[in-house]
Amino acid sequence: MAGNVSITIADGVFRLRGDAADNNVGLIADSDTAEVFRVAAMEGTTITLNGRPYRNQEFSPGLLKQVVVEMGEGDDKFGATGCAFFGLFAYSGENGSDSISLTSVRIDGSAGLRGAAGNDRFVFSQTTLSGDVTFDGGAGRDRLSIGGLSVAGSFAWTDRSQGSSFFASKLTVRGDMTLITGAGTDSIEMIRTAVFGDARVATSDGDDVVVFRGCTFVTGKLVDVGFGRNIVEEV
Repeated sequence: MAGNVSITIADGVFRLRGDAADNNVGLIADSDTAEVFRVAAMEGTTITLNGRPYRNQEFSPGLLKQVVVEMGEGDDKFGATGCAFFGLFAYSGENGSDSISLTSVRIDGSAGLRGAAGNDRFVFSQTTLSGDVTFDGGAGRDRLSIGGLSVAGSFAWTDRSQGSSFFASKLTVRGDMTLITGAGTDSIEMIRTAVFGDARVATSDGDDVVVFRGCTFVTGKLVDVGFGRNIVEEV
């Protein structure tokens, strides 16, 4: 059952906060220039702005220094499409299997995304960041899928639960890249990925599969798959 998400703006921080229900909400650029964005609710979710019903008001990202999304418990869906954010973009979930997507988004700053208990899915496509990005899947069988992502800083994916899935195509990382998963059967596949800093992949124990296809690691890479019937391929 859907619930409500609330918007507050204070001291340059745009905060979107969900309740314990299953909410579905997105930030959508209003024009090709991404100068403003609106908030859209789907599947029965309602929105309030500073305690009042949201009336499709526009928000200017140039006036914001942080965009913070806290979806709360429940099986939530959040997406951002065509937006430009400045400063910090942060996402956090709580118990529940959440779905988070960023499509054609530009972040002039850094990003941090954190799941919690539940089978969460993160999807990035045609997105750029001028700073660092960190992912923490939390407990559950989590999945990160990338189809076009450029990161000027460092990239870190941590999911210490059992059974992680990481897929990246056309990922470019100018800094260091770190992928850490927990015990269990994990899957990591990278296609046409370029890392200019140090690259480290550590999957812990379990029957893991790690595949690199057409990738470039400028300063090399370190792969540690732990104990198990593992498969490591590079083509």
